[in-house]
Amino acid sequence: MRAADYAHRPILVGYDGSPSAGAAMLWAAREATARYAPLLVVHAWRWPAEIRPVGGTAMEAMRHHAELLLAKGVADIKAAVPGVTVRSRLEPGSPAAALLTHEAEAQMIVVGARGRGGFDRLRIGSTAVQTAAYARRVVVVTAGRRHDDGPVVLGVDATPGGDAALALAFEEAALRGLPLHAVQSSAGDPDRRRELEARFQHDVAPWCAKYPYVELVTHTGDTPLAEALPAAGVNASLIVVGEEGRHGPADLPLGMVTQAVLHAAPCPVAVVHGA
Repeated sequence: MRAADYAHRPILVGYDGSPSAGAAMLWAAREATARYAPLLVVHAWRWPAEIRPVGGTAMEAMRHHAELLLAKGVADIKAAVPGVTVRSRLEPGSPAAALLTHEAEAQMIVVGARGRGGFDRLRIGSTAVQTAAYARRVVVVTAGRRHDDGPVVLGVDATPGGDAALALAFEEAALRGLPLHAVQSSAGDPDRRRELEARFQHDVAPWCAKYPYVELVTHTGDTPLAEALPAAGVNASLIVVGEEGRHGPADLPLGMVTQAVLHAAPCPVAVVHGA
């Protein structure tokens, strides 16, 4: 596939009418505008019980309500971000499944940290976790608050998604005209710190040449990335993390660093998988 074709694929966002979904759709619309891409809004609906009604009237009424909710969301985002091209899809089933159904036609997926379900104190909902875990595209979870003038923060490590995360971080910083803060952990070993810094300078050199106007600031410390990234993201516009894969406990759908960052993030988080 040509890069130009991929660049014009839509930014895909899930919408359920919740405040979190509204924030995700606004982030996605602004991202689509910055990338000269369309916005694809997907709303999933399903009967909220295992046993469906015998007649079709109740199901039809529920689908009609879903259509109205989606139409209102599309109208609201067109008013909030004039000029953005918006398409919409109504899908039966779970929200995560609906997003993954349309993943192949998108360049990025955006989802709110939590939707209408779950507990009030729940930081990250199941839809956000499932989408970030099983999608192959970049998934942005719009947790925390927006800091439009804050830096892009990159977690530097040797995960399979590390190289792709580096590329996305530079691209996002360039799109926004913001500095890029690269954070890595040396675990208190001076030799390890020098090794990490040398390797990062080697890996980052091509991207510095491609984006010479992006200010790069590096931070190497002893704090584990799972703690250092949320701390660095307090005033950030975006945290970018490479997904290390499910090598931790079997019940974690995401890698341990990604999972920790999503649950503690004070700003939107982009989860990037390796090729």
